[in-house]
Amino acid sequence: MMRFELGLEKPDPKRAFVDAATIAAAYIAGGFIPLGPHIVPSTASAALEVSVVITVSALAAFGYFKGRFTGAPPLRSAIQTTIVGGLSFGP
Repeated sequence: MMRFELGLEKPDPKRAFVDAATIAAAYIAGGFIPLGPHIVPSTASAALEVSVVITVSALAAFGYFKGRFTGAPPLRSAIQTTIVGGLSFGP
C-alpha cells in the first residue's frame, strides 16, 4: 500500500535505531521551544506570555515550511498549523 498509493518504499529494518533516535531528538528539541522561557529565571506569568508568543511563532514557521516542502500554499499551511496547534493545548 505504501509503495502504490504513496510512492514510498518499505522501511529498512537496519535503520530503526537511527530513525528512533532522530524522532526522539526532534521531540526533545521541540519540547524546549515552549519550555525555554520557564528555564530562565523570571516570573511565571512573564514566562507564560513569552512561551505563548514563541510557541505560536514556531507553529507558524513550521507550518510555512511544511507548506513549502509539501507543495501546499505556505501561508495557508502556516495558518492551519497555528490554529490546530493552538487548539490542541487543551484546558
